[in-house]
Amino acid sequence: MSREKRFSLKQTGWTSLELLVVSLFLVQSQGVSIAKTLSSASTQDDRPSPPGQSQPLSRPAEAIRLADEPVYIDRPPIPTAIETPTSSGLMDSGTMGGHTNGTSETPNSTVPDSAVPDSAGSDSAVPEVSSDLYASEPTYIADEPTRMRRFNSPQPKAVRRSQQELLADYQDKIHAFVVDKDLKTSLEGSDIRTQAKQETIATLEQLDSQRKAALLKFLAESYLIDSQTPVISLVGADLSSADLNRVTLSNLDLRDADLRDANLSRANLSGTKLFRATLNRADLSFANLSGAEFFRASLGDAKLFFANLSNANFNSADLKGGDLSLANLTAADFSNADLSQTDLSFANLSNAKLIGADLSNADLSFADLKSANLKGANLSGVNLRNADLKGTDLSGANLSGADLTGAKLKGANLFGVDLGNAKLSGTTMPDGAVK
Repeated sequence: MSREKRFSLKQTGWTSLELLVVSLFLVQSQGVSIAKTLSSASTQDDRPSPPGQSQPLSRPAEAIRLADEPVYIDRPPIPTAIETPTSSGLMDSGTMGGHTNGTSETPNSTVPDSAVPDSAGSDSAVPEVSSDLYASEPTYIADEPTRMRRFNSPQPKAVRRSQQELLADYQDKIHAFVVDKDLKTSLEGSDIRTQAKQETIATLEQLDSQRKAALLKFLAESYLIDSQTPVISLVGADLSSADLNRVTLSNLDLRDADLRDANLSRANLSGTKLFRATLNRADLSFANLSGAEFFRASLGDAKLFFANLSNANFNSADLKGGDLSLANLTAADFSNADLSQTDLSFANLSNAKLIGADLSNADLSFADLKSANLKGANLSGVNLRNADLKGTDLSGANLSGADLTGAKLKGANLFGVDLGNAKLSGTTMPDGAVK
């Protein structure tokens, strides 16, 4: 055999041997890997399946053992029926707890038919629950239960309906009193009149602003609160927050009435008796209050802008902080009244009576005070810039710190008045001199 052939065989023999060795090594490695895989699978079979996966069918005994174990703790809690108003039915006690006999239920699961008694065979049958129980309510809000949002919502229809029913019931009762018990012809102080007043006072306390106005309109149109011969008394009536815009309540007796926050804008209250009435924060702008009686009434922060208060009686009344700008107050009586911090700018107070009134820090700029009586009034810190005080009686008044810039005091009575601390600039003094 030639030398070249022997070298080729030798080379081929080494290659085959190398391949054999490599093959044997790979077979051994595969065997070890398969053994590890089988061992790992055997170990994993002893572990419970994660949520959402069932046990292998080949290990029924293991599945039975897992049924006795608790449900996984990382499972999210099942919402209750209150949190899921759109659920199709009620849940039994097992479902409410989150699982039944080791199996979890979905929020939309219903009570089994076997758990519901037969209504035909038992008096204590469970009533049928409609699936649209919460159909009229919005779905569950994550940060607030539906019930809470329902309570915080504006006045519901049910409440508005009950208010209307309350007013209708009252009207029916009064109508029956008039027709069946001769209320209109009854004597003053009679039992039927006392009962009618009690019904009126009690109903007004329960009505809202609009229906209070409707009740008064009903009484006025029925001629039961006529100013000359009132059948039903409104003394002490609760008319707070009542919407009485543009109504006519002239010459009525509203003594001790509660009219806080009431809307009386452009209303006619001329000649009305409002002794000791409460009108704090009431809106009386553009109202006709001429000749009205406000003796000792409370009108703190009331709005009387452009109102007609001519000849009105505000003796000892409280008008602190009120707005009476541009109001007609001619010949009105404000004796001993509290008008401190009141806006009376551009108001007409000619011939008004303000004896002993407290006008401290009030705004009377450009006001007309001609021939007004301000004897002993407290005008400290008052703004009387450009006010007209011709012929005004200011004897004994306190004008400390008052601003009389541009004021006209010609013919005014300043007896006993100290103007040392008052601001005088362009002021026309009582003798006509400008200081």
